[in-house]
Amino acid sequence: MEDKITILYVEDEAEARDGLSTFINRFAKELFVATDGQEGLELYKKHNPDLVISDIKMPNMNGIDMAKEIKEICFDQHIIFTTAHSEKDFFMKAIDLQVDGYILKPVDLKLLKYRIESIAKTINLKIKYEKQLKQQVKMASMGDMIGNIAHQWRQPLSAISAAAFAAQMKIELGIFDLESEEGREESQKYFLNQLSDIEKYVSNLNNTINDFRNFFSPNKETTNFKLQKSVDKTMSLLKSTFNANNIELIFDIQDIEITSLENELIQALLNIIKNAKDALVSFQENSKKLLFITIYKENNKAIIDIKDNAGGIPENILDKVFDPYFTTKSESEGTGIGLHMTKSIITKNINGNISVENIEYEYESVSYVGARFRVSLPIEQN
Repeated sequence: MEDKITILYVEDEAEARDGLSTFINRFAKELFVATDGQEGLELYKKHNPDLVISDIKMPNMNGIDMAKEIKEICFDQHIIFTTAHSEKDFFMKAIDLQVDGYILKPVDLKLLKYRIESIAKTINLKIKYEKQLKQQVKMASMGDMIGNIAHQWRQPLSAISAAAFAAQMKIELGIFDLESEEGREESQKYFLNQLSDIEKYVSNLNNTINDFRNFFSPNKETTNFKLQKSVDKTMSLLKSTFNANNIELIFDIQDIEITSLENELIQALLNIIKNAKDALVSFQENSKKLLFITIYKENNKAIIDIKDNAGGIPENILDKVFDPYFTTKSESEGTGIGLHMTKSIITKNINGNISVENIEYEYESVSYVGARFRVSLPIEQN
């Protein structure tokens, strides 16, 4: 069969649980077993399995109520019910929850096998699709970064060229009296200063390359890091294009440290901020172009608000901005996969949430309208 998936099996009857869990385990990369809905919900929150197989009538919390809670966490979670009861009420509730199947006991093992394999195939296709989308985003981002590097290198390269040319002219024109001790000292001081300046410019170029390399590093290990530094790293990749477009940046960042995948977060922030930059560049109604980045703690979560003054997103498309390949840009300007992958990174890779809304606000006694993206992140990963 396709690559195995993680499965949560919830059943209160010991005999049925022991027998069916052995069968289900054949199709599972990892199997978690719970004895009631409450325990099942706790295991779900901890392990985030690909598929939930559950009885309905159980003590403490029944399968329907557990499924409701799970669907609030992940609306497209795959769920199969197994039950000895065929009451219409149960069927209707299962349909309302948009579950993947309903199998009467005694369980038809061939039918259960078919359902598990079908869901596994769907999940693996989705994983491949997400990987392809992510690669497209990476390639698109790489193009943007190369453009930014070229822009950021222009100034230090020009400065290096100017310093070298000035030194060459000093020598060719015989500016320094090398016959005298004073002239030699003056010459030495000048050239040491020029070399020091060139060294600073080269260091600047090297830092740009390191930022670029670190951004595309495949490191998937969770680390402790300060969100301020993550924002700084993100903006170092974009600062030249913000300066070129006269976009003012306003920061209000609390000192918050989290445990997560920093490179994944930077990728997500980069996509959101670049999207805001594009909106600001195309919006011509304000004399000022503003981007606000605010970070604070709320209910043991780290909140990142990114807000612009580009007039907001049209209400008729606001709920579609995270859809794959949805874009308001021309074909040459964007693919429409950046924000979709941003949501995927935040919700699936770093266990956070993201939302967007249009807001009206005042800044320096002037009223503005813009879009606000809000990212909510756990302080620590489970």
